[in-house]
Amino acid sequence: MGAGYSEVQIYNLVLDHLEEESAATINDTRAPVKWLNRNFPIQRDALLRKGMWGFARKRVQIAKDITNPAFEWSYRYAMPGDMLRLLPYTYASTTGYTPYQYHIEGTFIFANLSSPANILYIRRVETTGDFDSLFTLALASRLALQMAHWMTGKNSYVDSLRMLYAQELMEALEIDQVENNFQVPYDDELLQARQ
Repeated sequence: MGAGYSEVQIYNLVLDHLEEESAATINDTRAPVKWLNRNFPIQRDALLRKGMWGFARKRVQIAKDITNPAFEWSYRYAMPGDMLRLLPYTYASTTGYTPYQYHIEGTFIFANLSSPANILYIRRVETTGDFDSLFTLALASRLALQMAHWMTGKNSYVDSLRMLYAQELMEALEIDQVENNFQVPYDDELLQARQ
């Protein structure tokens, strides 16, 4: 259920938070737009990793790698190239089950569950039109928060944007969880408490 917003529309939400002039395109040569071009991908990916966003979930079945781990684990699996976060690794990637133990090292998932492995993960979503509208708002306030002191030099902007970002992130995560009826496994409770 993508909101259909373009990258420049997201940039303009950021600029609106900072009371700056809007951009016509992402190719605008002004310093704020150049900053956004540099920082948008990493901030987007970091925010995607924070949640279990329904719009970013992907299910795949992966085969074990030809090389087995040297010790401790029975199998290793190459992570999909677009994977940002592995969601609880359970039989058939269903929720409500105790997750299997696994370990991520580099670009591999180590586990004792035999091949093929059914995994559910958060993928990198590069098409902004696929973003949920609440995720979009949280991303814009996150970018504005990161940019605020550099742009304005005012701590008051940083403080107000920190509160706005926390509120928008919480609302987006809550709605996403309700809509997707995703049961939070015990290994994610600490992560959510820190947000």
